[in-house]
Amino acid sequence: MSGSLAVTLSYLIPADTGVGDTSVPVSYKIEVTAASSTSFVATASTSHVFSNLVKGQSYSFRVLAENPYFNGSYTASIATVALG
Repeated sequence: MSGSLAVTLSYLIPADTGVGDTSVPVSYKIEVTAASSTSFVATASTSHVFSNLVKGQSYSFRVLAENPYFNGSYTASIATVALG
């Protein structure tokens, strides 16, 4: 889509999966807040593209790592404004 605004959020695999075994599969939950609305994206990837952002709208993102045995804590909030 021409003129579409997007941001790519990338994050690292955690050094500690909470169970002392780095071979345990890790998935990620991304919290997205925009215009007083919060939504969540689940992914196994260490990056995610958010597209169709609205020009001038503020967005904030937080990520947590999780596996069947342990949920990590959310990262500090990362804020951005879609400038276009």
